Order: sequence, then structure tokens, then C-alpha cells
Amino acid sequence: MRWEGHFTVPGRADDLIVLFDDPVLMARYLPGAEVDSVEPDGSVNGAITVRFGPKRLKFRGIAIPTIDRLARTGSVEGRGASDVRGARFKVRMDYALTDTGTEANPQVRVSLVSVAELQGPLAEIARTGGPIVAGAILDEFARRLRDDLENPDAAPPATGDNALSAWKIARSAIARAVTRRDGGDRERT
Repeated sequence: MRWEGHFTVPGRADDLIVLFDDPVLMARYLPGAEVDSVEPDGSVNGAITVRFGPKRLKFRGIAIPTIDRLARTGSVEGRGASDVRGARFKVRMDYALTDTGTEANPQVRVSLVSVAELQGPLAEIARTGGPIVAGAILDEFARRLRDDLENPDAAPPATGDNALSAWKIARSAIARAVTRRDGGDRERT
């Protein structure tokens, strides 16, 4: 499954790329993400939890981030598995940060390209709903990052139930479909 998208946040790319180089901070913005450890080689051990109503599916794995601060680009390669019927994933996400605003109102466009390989029961979900899930994850990540950048003195979000909700994804997809049908703007391609 291949997916592309982008979002815009306040700030300057040279400042934002520093934040993207902090995997623990970035996990705070990613729905369902937990960081267990950051190894000396920079690899990150952790998990992502997805909630389907009262049921939860936890994927444990490793992510290997790389970054080029000068070019304001980076990538994250990850792989992991759940204990449910051979559900496995492998993903690569590339990102680029570009200044788009004015001197008085600096903005950064974050462009993403993601390629995922899913096995087991996830493969069918990816074929039918993969882009919807990716879009919902991106929307929530962007919202959390934007909130933090716009309110740097605010308390960090509560750490309660951070699991990615499949129901929330479905509601988000329906809202986007209605907006497109009614002529609204859409950022993802």
C-alpha cells in the first residue's frame, strides 16, 4: 500500500526538523504509539495500539529513523507484529519539510510518502481501508503537533487512552467524504 499526504504547521523548517529528530517527542503526537527504549544506534523499540470498540490490538516492533537536518528530510523504517494470527507489518515513511509562509507568519509544509507491506488479517484491511487509516493517523498527528506548536506553554496531552480508535477513523473518513462531495478542500493526494 502506498500513501502520500501533507499538512501545514506554524514555524520554520530549520526549527521543526530538530523536533522530528526526537523519536520520543514524535511518538507523543502519533496515536497509539508507545516508546519502550531508544537504543544507542538510534533504533526505537515500542508499540502501536489500535482499538476496535472494546477490543485492542497491540503491535510491537522496531523503528529506525534517519534524518538529514540540512536537507530537512528524513525517513522512518519500521516492522512489527501482533500476537493475532500472523498480523505483521513493514513500513517506510519519507518526509520533507518546506518553508511556505511569510516572515511575519512562518509556516512549514510537511510532505509524507509511506509504503507499507501488511500480512495476515491486516492485508485485507490495507487493501480496502488503508488510505483511510493513513489519513486519520496523519490528521491526528498533525493536530497534536499543531496544538503543541501553537501553545508551547500548555501542559502536554493526558497520557490516558492513547490507542488509535478504528471508530474514530471511520467517523473521520465519513466527514472527509462529505466535505469532498460538498466541494471542500482536501490536502491529501
